[in-house]
Amino acid sequence: MIYPLLLLFALGPPVFSFESDGKKVEGYIVSPAPPAKALVLYFHRSIENREAVKEWARLLGSHGYAVAGYTATPTSDLVAQAGRAVRSLRSGKELRQIPFLFMGASLGTRVAAQLFAAETQARALVLIVPGSKEICGLLKSEKRPIFLIQAEKDEIVSHSETIYRCLSSTSKHLLLKSTGHRFPPSQVSAQIVEWLDSIFK
Repeated sequence: MIYPLLLLFALGPPVFSFESDGKKVEGYIVSPAPPAKALVLYFHRSIENREAVKEWARLLGSHGYAVAGYTATPTSDLVAQAGRAVRSLRSGKELRQIPFLFMGASLGTRVAAQLFAAETQARALVLIVPGSKEICGLLKSEKRPIFLIQAEKDEIVSHSETIYRCLSSTSKHLLLKSTGHRFPPSQVSAQIVEWLDSIFK
């Protein structure tokens, strides 16, 4: 059973699990009262862990979105590991029939983009301050909805302009003025919700 958002801080978010390279991987999954509009699988920054799912659940869950995430364990294939997470999440009846999308921040955008390219049933992708040029090769001809969020004063990412140019024709773009690489989810959650609502009406 997936607990509703109102129980998140009272009980803590429920855990989902899956096998990867013979090891058990656990993550958090938080859902609003069913039916959820869509499932967001979040791939976090290197400075975060699966606890970041709680904050995104607080911000997106009240608008009808289920949010899940996990911390990757050492593996030779992160995309295969992420695919197992998707199958685990969608094996339960609560999430089997709802659409799903991927969201990645910073280091997590690479796996999110790779998985989006591989999982053709995924409906949308949110990229928050991505830094890998590999994303361009994966998504250059992509027609599904993509939301690219970048920071004007990003002191870590060195390929912002390249990524913007290769995705700008098919994606929504938000440039955060006078903002560095690290900013709280609350700074972009309203824009993400508005965009998601335009897709999952």
